[in-house]
Amino acid sequence: ICDGICSTCEALIAFNGGIMVTNYQLGIYKISDLPETHIILARTGQVVDSLSSGMSRINSTYRSDRPNQITTLKGAQSESVRQASADPNKNRTLYLLLIEDDLK
Repeated sequence: ICDGICSTCEALIAFNGGIMVTNYQLGIYKISDLPETHIILARTGQVVDSLSSGMSRINSTYRSDRPNQITTLKGAQSESVRQASADPNKNRTLYLLLIEDDLK
């Protein structure tokens, strides 16, 4: 078992600060099976306005082989929200490395 994982993502959701990942980034593992520290590598071109736009991006990218596991990760929330949540990702520490797209 390792202390952390590094992966890419499908989309960054501007509306709620979510990070959309699928089984194409995580392989056979579920989010709850991964280490608590997760580093996400993303490009500025992956920012979309809403969850619906993120799903549209996935549908257009993977027309014939759509991912079967789609998850939206979110950053830290207030303590009361974390205690009330049944989310298996509530103890996850996320780091986002955002790389600016080359606009030549």
